[in-house]
Amino acid sequence: MTKALICEAAALFWLFCMKDTEKDRCFMKRKSLKIRQGVLAFILFFSLPVLSACKSNAEEMVFRGENHENIKSAGMEEAEGRIGTEEVKEKSGAEEIQQNMENSTNQVLLTEVTWEDMNDGVYEPFLHFSFSNGNIVDKELPYLSIVKGIEYKDITGDGEEEVVVYREFVNTAHDDYILMDFFKIEDDTITEISPSADIPELAEVAYDTEIVNGFSDEYTIVLKMESCGKTVGVLYTDTIMTVGYGREGWEVIQQQKIPDWKLVYLDYLAGNADVVIEDGRLFWLAYVDGDEIPELFFNTDDTQFAVSFLTCENGEVKEVGDFTGQKAALWYREKEGNLLYFNTVAENSALTAYYFQNGELEEITRAYANMPSAGDETLEGWYWEEEEVSREEYEERSDAETARMTHKIEYENGISFDELWSILGCP
Repeated sequence: MTKALICEAAALFWLFCMKDTEKDRCFMKRKSLKIRQGVLAFILFFSLPVLSACKSNAEEMVFRGENHENIKSAGMEEAEGRIGTEEVKEKSGAEEIQQNMENSTNQVLLTEVTWEDMNDGVYEPFLHFSFSNGNIVDKELPYLSIVKGIEYKDITGDGEEEVVVYREFVNTAHDDYILMDFFKIEDDTITEISPSADIPELAEVAYDTEIVNGFSDEYTIVLKMESCGKTVGVLYTDTIMTVGYGREGWEVIQQQKIPDWKLVYLDYLAGNADVVIEDGRLFWLAYVDGDEIPELFFNTDDTQFAVSFLTCENGEVKEVGDFTGQKAALWYREKEGNLLYFNTVAENSALTAYYFQNGELEEITRAYANMPSAGDETLEGWYWEEEEVSREEYEERSDAETARMTHKIEYENGISFDELWSILGCP
């Protein structure tokens, strides 16, 4: 590039020197023509490589420029691609956030649960579930009851809280009889998930319910549920169930049902309340025969020993008999059917042995003694199975029979009606 400039300067200088007078130019016209041709040839000789180099450099610069534009174009495309990707990602994230916001905005939430206990003067509770979308869902609850409160607990184990309703069962026998209801909320849809939904027999009667602890972690909640009956104005327990909410819903963990014989005795007591339920009345449950159902004795007179003997046979109470007398006593040999009864009548005393089986009482031994109060020894006598024996033998035999017995029924070891009621399964 520098050489080309020098050559151009030399050519210009030569042309400047040629500017002379017209005369000089004429004089030198022929001579200078040859000289100029030589100078131009000289200049061209040295200028052509330079010009060629300049052209080459110019072409190279053009090539480099085009290449630079190509590189720039490719870089811009790559950059624009990256920017586009980031924009897509940013747009995708923004859309997700927007979607979440829309979902959050569209999600229906439970805002309040209220209730009404009275319906036309009757204790029939109605629940009112209010939601964020303005909907109100009403739910009628079974059984006469009063809502005591609402609690929120995760019953199903999914991390979402369910609605737990506590109600007091309206009755005349039990002051603290609590019913519990469970509801799952999804948007503005209510699904009852009480134990009766999975265990049909729990839907038949009202169960007194409480939450209990100390069971396996496989249950999110465990309930103790008792069904009760009422007789003689008193509440008694019919069935006790322990249920838990596990992976498959509610299931029975334990169940204890009051034996039928207890219900039979309870029904009898209820039907004869005027006789058996009095202040000071005493009771005995005794396993006399060989089965697993005890016999029931109760006293009927406070002035002397008087005991009525009941047994449960084929689902019914059977009145076996009465044992009455002054200074009387009654023994039995447990689960072997033997009874021994001693009583006095006027100046005579008697000792009678019985065998009890299949609801029947059979006399097997009878002995008696006559001991007149006047002291007339001619009237005294001791008899064993109609055979007269000495007083000593009579007393020995009596002591031996008494020793064979395992239990004695006497007023000192009788139980009260309340204690009997508790044994029969009543709270």
